Amino acid sequence: MVCGACNKSTKNKNGTEDGAATITCSKCSTVYHTLCLNMTREDHKVLRTKQNQYICPICKLKSKSVKTDNTPIRTKQQRPEQELAGCDFTLSAQQLAAMEVPAQTMSAFTNAVADLKTIFITMKNEMIDFTKSLNSTTDEIAAFRQELADIKSQMKEMDRCKAEVIELRAEVTELRQVIAAKEQRSFLKDVEITGITENSTENLQQLVSVVSASLGVELDPRDIDDVRRVGPRGGASASDRPRPIVVSMTRRAPRDQLLRAARVRRGLTTDKLNLQGTPRRVFLNEHLTKENRILFSKARKLGNELRFKFVWTSNGNIFMRRTETSSVLHVTSLAVLEKLEVQNRPSLAPMEPLNCS
Repeated sequence: MVCGACNKSTKNKNGTEDGAATITCSKCSTVYHTLCLNMTREDHKVLRTKQNQYICPICKLKSKSVKTDNTPIRTKQQRPEQELAGCDFTLSAQQLAAMEVPAQTMSAFTNAVADLKTIFITMKNEMIDFTKSLNSTTDEIAAFRQELADIKSQMKEMDRCKAEVIELRAEVTELRQVIAAKEQRSFLKDVEITGITENSTENLQQLVSVVSASLGVELDPRDIDDVRRVGPRGGASASDRPRPIVVSMTRRAPRDQLLRAARVRRGLTTDKLNLQGTPRRVFLNEHLTKENRILFSKARKLGNELRFKFVWTSNGNIFMRRTETSSVLHVTSLAVLEKLEVQNRPSLAPMEPLNCS
């Protein structure tokens, strides 16, 4: 037999009519698949309990016994391809049992889901912690940026202060030069005598008179304002390096006269002055400030090394000249001596002994 709707066989796999999946019209005896009639199992069961009570839709239309029948017959286009292939969708008990999931597999699946949930919760917590750490790092970066901005501001302030310090140093140097120049001008009436042995019973006024007489210069006592030894006491070495004697004049004329006479009559010694002690050279020079005295000492040392013939002072100024015909160098600072040393050291030539008068 074939289904009146799909024209497929109504027999099952065993070759017999499947009463559970088919129904026969009581009027035309046409057999239909229950699925083709959209009939549920409950409806089919109810109809099977009533003999010859089912009337197919075609017979109903013919007899017009039911005017409003809402049980359509699915056409071939409306039925799924699976139904068209066989219309046998009943499952055996073995098939249903085979489809059941084993308890062990279900338990493993449940455990896997639980593990995944745990992992997810852990990842969520880690993400929360990471977010907090990121927020903290963001705050630290903001603080670091603020500190960096403060440091840049401080560096700008330091640069400004550095410029001010450089400017102040230049001003201090200039002021020191002005003060040194004023101090040196205050010594324009002084004469410094070095080389005379120092003792506790000496009469400096008398020593100055002896020196001036040896040089052929007669000094009026009124020309001498003050006589003193300057510098710290040398203790046991005082006899080896006596302190210089500074003579302050009331006028510049006798001072200049003494200095000119000392330059003309070189070779004055203590034994010529009938002074006790080891014979020693006696020198008369201008009275210089501490800075100029140090600078003059270095100028004489360098002049001796570079074979300069003349190194002298005039009115507190320091000058150097290599020969009688060479140009005069005015030494105003240590920088001048350093430059002179760099320029002249490679080419030294033997010359006459240095004249420092």
